[in-house]
Amino acid sequence: MSSERTGGGAAASAAVLPSPASNKELYLLGISFCVLWSSAFIAAKFGLTAAPPLAQLTIRFLFAGALLWAGMIVMGKKWPVARRDVVTGITLGVLNNSAYLGLFFIAMQTITAGMAALIAALTPLATVFLAQPLLGERVSRRSLLGVALGLAGAGIVLRDRVGTGIDDPTGIALGFIAMLCLTSGTILYRKRGSHTDPFVMNTIQTIASGLVLIPFSLLMEDWGTIQFNATFFMAVAYLAIMVSVIALLIWFRMIRIAGASRASAFHFLNPGLGMLFAFLILGEPVSAIDLVGLLPIVIGIILVTWVPGGGKKV
Repeated sequence: MSSERTGGGAAASAAVLPSPASNKELYLLGISFCVLWSSAFIAAKFGLTAAPPLAQLTIRFLFAGALLWAGMIVMGKKWPVARRDVVTGITLGVLNNSAYLGLFFIAMQTITAGMAALIAALTPLATVFLAQPLLGERVSRRSLLGVALGLAGAGIVLRDRVGTGIDDPTGIALGFIAMLCLTSGTILYRKRGSHTDPFVMNTIQTIASGLVLIPFSLLMEDWGTIQFNATFFMAVAYLAIMVSVIALLIWFRMIRIAGASRASAFHFLNPGLGMLFAFLILGEPVSAIDLVGLLPIVIGIILVTWVPGGGKKV
């Protein structure tokens, strides 16, 4: 991975996007990320049967942070020397983990895992419009069309589910706030953190997010209600290892090689995968409208993420 600094203003952040040769890696990483990210909503649902949401997240992040720290020691990695990089990592922990997942886990007490995945899939819309003024990333009409199609598909599903009363409006509102936190974290990483070793950056943000959640969890929840059973340990282990470690390393790599706009477009795939997993594992309903809404979503992802053979910017 290149160590070239990318976050020094519009000129630095408007670097040429990857060539078509990177499409294969991006799609492989993107699909892998979406499978792990979507499955997290299912594991979280299981975990919520054994522990309050913030307590589950706190234990998960502290466990994942310990694993990452141990990995740093084994691989001989060092903490960042620049204070700015440490502050960036801590801020990413608050945005990407504490706020984003904390709000989502609270919301998932009243909304389905499929709806949670759908709201998270709207991240590209906010990211594309913020990436242009804040990062200097050029957004073509083709990319905007892709975002519009993805949003339309998500809207079809959202309208159907809200209209039938499957999901609670308050939970949906919390989910939207959480989505905006993830969008902010994506922009911040591209602007100020992509030059740093992603493993080290993930370690900082994971430990920070666990520490930040401790007081909130202790004040708002009763840790005496935690059931330390097989469901709890399996959920925490899966979320910590497969999502907080592996999925987030993949995510940082995607942003680094493709830019915030293109990487975020893969979130549009999460509603379909999230609903599929929720249907197969949790028995949550999937309607014909849900399936119809997935078609423009898939087309939108292709339009936003594919680099043409001419090597143009998107």
